[in-house]
Amino acid sequence: EAGGARRLTPGTLGPGQAEYLEALFEREILPTLTPIAVSPRRRFPLLAEKELALAVEVRGPGKKRRIAVVAVPRGVPRLVHLPSNSGVEFILLEDVIRRHLPALFQGYSVRDVCVFRTTRDADLSVEEERDEDFASLMGEVLRRRRRNSIVRLEVEADAPKRLVDLLARRLAVSTEDTCAVPGPLDLRGFFELVGVPALSALREPEWQPRPSPDLPPEADLWQTLRSRDVLLHHPYDSFDPVVRLVVEAAEDPSVLAIK
Repeated sequence: EAGGARRLTPGTLGPGQAEYLEALFEREILPTLTPIAVSPRRRFPLLAEKELALAVEVRGPGKKRRIAVVAVPRGVPRLVHLPSNSGVEFILLEDVIRRHLPALFQGYSVRDVCVFRTTRDADLSVEEERDEDFASLMGEVLRRRRRNSIVRLEVEADAPKRLVDLLARRLAVSTEDTCAVPGPLDLRGFFELVGVPALSALREPEWQPRPSPDLPPEADLWQTLRSRDVLLHHPYDSFDPVVRLVVEAAEDPSVLAIK
């Protein structure tokens, strides 16, 4: 924020920004959302590994409470940039969805909302000696892994306890494996800020790889390598010696293969 990038929440939007979000939600976000009811008699909806989602408790006619899940779409940028006269202002996609939940649950009143994310056991168990095509065997294992047991449940730190307890119970996650996260979940989305032109002053200068002192441009590459090994550490050392090696080997009639 001190550098000119500010995260807004649904309660801090300006009038023009709220109107912008309304139009954006109707046009680009709403068509990508699929609310899924959580039934006590059926398996919990299958979510992709580490996929952000909103658990929503709604109350319908007759005061009956229902639980639903809304996955945060991966095809829409996580940081929704807003029109602003004061630097870079953005709102998180899950906050946009949270703000517009009544449009998804017409006829119901939204009671509680919680952003959550699950991590599944990624262990692979493959019998490589089985008389099967190995590629088909791996395909079967990877498909099965989508339903592996959940080993971690991440929720917002201020999530309603009743909703968190219900999620943990339905997902068979223990209290020890339920993590209350202060701040947004899944911070990978914030890498997008690195490429924002208005924030270029915050970036470190681009690293210039250093030339290798063991392989100066004027040195005979092959003579040097005959006498000793040379270690290049990329990206800190220049890649130019590797390019030289490939080019000279390609032009040498005595070379049979480059590996």
